Amino acid sequence: MSLWVLDVLALLPQKWQNWILPPSSIPTVQNDPSKVQLSRIAHVYFDHHDLEAFAKFAKDFGFVEAERKGKTIYYRGYGKDPYIYVASQSSKSKSQFKGAAFVAKDRENF
Repeated sequence: MSLWVLDVLALLPQKWQNWILPPSSIPTVQNDPSKVQLSRIAHVYFDHHDLEAFAKFAKDFGFVEAERKGKTIYYRGYGKDPYIYVASQSSKSKSQFKGAAFVAKDRENF
């Protein structure tokens, strides 16, 4: 649905809004305490087809290079983590997401 349609819909009385676009219920999500409890995401790993082109984009975008080791660049962000984004030269002809690292809620979950 186009954004302008939503803008127009928001101007209508609530009764009409509900008739046109019924409210959707968001399912209740329950945390399974038997699984590892995470506090937050720490950083992500991404392979780039053209690492130097990404490095230029990252600099223009405001990423700050924290360290460079071989064909891997570590970018820092704001906060207590030493880096938030790990960019590596892809061995394939395409870029791809490689994974993420998380911070455990506490020592027992580590």
